[in-house]
Amino acid sequence: RNESGSAKSGTGSALWTAAIGLAKYLVGVWGTRLANAKVIELGCGTGLVSLVAAACGAQVVATDITECLAEHTKPNTERNQASCGAVELRELVWGSAQLDDFAQPWDLILASDVIYRTSHVAPLLTTLEALLEGAAPGAEAIVSFDKRGREGLALFLRTLKAPGGRLDATVVPMEELPPEVRFQHFGMVKLRWRGTDGCGEGVVS
Repeated sequence: RNESGSAKSGTGSALWTAAIGLAKYLVGVWGTRLANAKVIELGCGTGLVSLVAAACGAQVVATDITECLAEHTKPNTERNQASCGAVELRELVWGSAQLDDFAQPWDLILASDVIYRTSHVAPLLTTLEALLEGAAPGAEAIVSFDKRGREGLALFLRTLKAPGGRLDATVVPMEELPPEVRFQHFGMVKLRWRGTDGCGEGVVS
């Protein structure tokens, strides 16, 4: 894991292993299926994942807080636009009223290393549910993460597993990941919309 992000610059300035793994997964597993797909990334940080999705032909909206977009995402996406394609940048505060402005038939929702704090879990889940509820048929969200010492991750997975949830979630086993993304401590969960009548446990590990 790259620990280059300083307290001053924030986590959005660092290139995390979870983002690298998700970017490689998109290329190796999704590839040309991303052509013309409507994709949104949550907590985009440096913009790596969004840029890779755009390079595969997706129509990408990268979201984060305003400061991160201005300081980190915008310079990176502008610098790489010629080789990767355009990425639209928009502010999105998880769990906020802004979610109504993001109601689109998304094909794929992406996030990497965004659940390391317990305070992030509830607003992130609210955002994922809202986006998946209005997404295209068969749409999914992919959330990649670092397994080490993440209280937020533990709470995130426990919440998904609780009966009555609105999302179906599958933690992808390491052996089912392509060899190029089998990083130590790397993990991934896939989410799909279940609806308001969800019952039983949502996570299959």
